[in-house]
Amino acid sequence: MLETQKIPLLLWGLFLVLTPLVLTPYIHSNDGTGYYAYVRSWIIDRDSELQNEKEHFSQFYEISSIRLDPGTGVHYSQYPVGTALFWTPFALVGHLVAKTAGLPQDGYAMPYVYLVNLASAIYGFLALLMIYALLRNYFDRRTAMVSTITFWLSSSVFYYMYIEASMSHAVSLFAVTLFIWYWHRTKNGRDWGQWILLGLVSSLMVMVRYQNGLFMLIPLAYGLRDYLDAGRSGKWRCLSALASKHILYLAAFAVGLAPQATMLLYQHGYLYSLVDHYQVGGAVEHGSSLLWRVGLFAKVLFSSNHGLFLWTPVTLISFLGLLLGISTLSRLRFLLAIFVLIFLCQVGLVSSIGGWSAGQSFGHRMFVNMALILTFGLAVALKWLEKRTSRQMVLGVCAVFILWNLGLMLQYGARLIPSSGPVSFLEIARNNFFVMPGKAVSILRTFLFSRWVYTP
Repeated sequence: MLETQKIPLLLWGLFLVLTPLVLTPYIHSNDGTGYYAYVRSWIIDRDSELQNEKEHFSQFYEISSIRLDPGTGVHYSQYPVGTALFWTPFALVGHLVAKTAGLPQDGYAMPYVYLVNLASAIYGFLALLMIYALLRNYFDRRTAMVSTITFWLSSSVFYYMYIEASMSHAVSLFAVTLFIWYWHRTKNGRDWGQWILLGLVSSLMVMVRYQNGLFMLIPLAYGLRDYLDAGRSGKWRCLSALASKHILYLAAFAVGLAPQATMLLYQHGYLYSLVDHYQVGGAVEHGSSLLWRVGLFAKVLFSSNHGLFLWTPVTLISFLGLLLGISTLSRLRFLLAIFVLIFLCQVGLVSSIGGWSAGQSFGHRMFVNMALILTFGLAVALKWLEKRTSRQMVLGVCAVFILWNLGLMLQYGARLIPSSGPVSFLEIARNNFFVMPGKAVSILRTFLFSRWVYTP
């Protein structure tokens, strides 16, 4: 039986209070439609042809995420199927609720929409619980709890769990966190069945967002280290056993990708190129110089157009915490080094696409999947700060990050700042100090009582 002191009661309490207050049940115009169309078609039409879903949502806004493949004549979503797989059980419950309540059983009524959005919030919360559990392996309970809650409330994680939950980001966070959590839990003496399950979890993670494949660098790096250790010590039988397990892992990963492969064959007649199929806001940039690439890399982090570190300053502290941990925490050094590598690879990937700023985005939404890694860095930074100052100072710093994010969300929601393109941080600061105090109550009242009829 789980001991009471090990249950993160504060985390549970915040989730149970905030979810009914903040969850905004609607299908986000373009991206949400692209993900949800699969779910609606599977349940209501019992097929994967998305023409009528596009026709329905096109009555309200322009849809570019659902297209016609001229070769097959199939209307398809540009997005992979993983998010829809995670949502479908909740939408089936919505179908039952609609039938029981005498509501339209059309896939568009409120029970479907609400439960799909609730699914994202629940998956996001489960990710937070796993993040907390992982931190407890290396940090005390207070540091783990403060770090988890602070990153949740001071980053884009909160926004995409509740405000635009019909996008893939909360599900992506869950899938990535589940993968790392399970890998970590079984890393000491993983048996054959656990290798298979890890492979299947890896495929689910990739089918939610292809960029999540970068997190497979974790077992790759540890596997290479194990091979080197076995080779240096002359344990050739260990090398053979390791290779067998890794082959099994990759085989399970390939089998787990069957739903996506089947969908691509249906949509296009062949396994469509990921570069062509998966477009994050635009085509690939073709800068020729190294300086050009470095400039794009810096823009992803520091641009006023959704630059990660500027819009979400807690992520800068978190990244610095990762670097600090590498230099000061010997038992975490290798893991944190891999975390830094994954972070840099993700920045490089995002900087290589035309839509590097993520278009309409609260903060930089393409990094929501990095929450576990960045929360580790935040825990290191907060522990370092506490040793040199006090717990009160740590809590004060965390409160500043949270209040900054809350003010930014209110300004973003009220369109005091643009949803896409560069913003003025001087204007944001002026709004926070001089405009928001007079408008915050009316904005919150409008949100709390009008979001049930919210239209994009």
